[in-house]
Amino acid sequence: MQSDLSAKASRRSKAYRATLGGRSLEILRDFWREEGVTPMDNRGDTILHFLAIHGNVWGFEILDPNMSIKDLEIRNNSGYTPLHEAARFGKKNVVEMLLRIEKNLIFVKNNIGETPLYVAAASGEKDVFVILANCDFSEVTMRRNDGKTVLHATVLHDCYGKFFN
Repeated sequence: MQSDLSAKASRRSKAYRATLGGRSLEILRDFWREEGVTPMDNRGDTILHFLAIHGNVWGFEILDPNMSIKDLEIRNNSGYTPLHEAARFGKKNVVEMLLRIEKNLIFVKNNIGETPLYVAAASGEKDVFVILANCDFSEVTMRRNDGKTVLHATVLHDCYGKFFN
């Protein structure tokens, strides 16, 4: 039992290191095959969340043939999808790549009702905000669960300048 837990922890540790941008093709593929979107940590982050956080487009491309839209919609304990995480950390290339795979990811809300656009604005990630703001939002409510809107976040974090100028 202990050796199983140790082996699993070691595999997760290697997979996490592979998300940092290295070219560990086999480690990512093997981990994906064995664990898929199983949470890797106590926050509920999956391998896809870590790839997004670290801006590892290459890692997503390796997994792409085996990745479904449902995989990209997987949420951590806070309700963040990989797109939310890429938006939060300003990983522009990952945001663009995820939107090419599935545009409707922009409509997914986290536990407090924030879309990736809101998260980008609240994190002060202007370049990502502009990319997301150029998407069609006819179906999206721009309001969080507490009533604050994307406009609140854009003003508070000075994201409006690039978009509205």
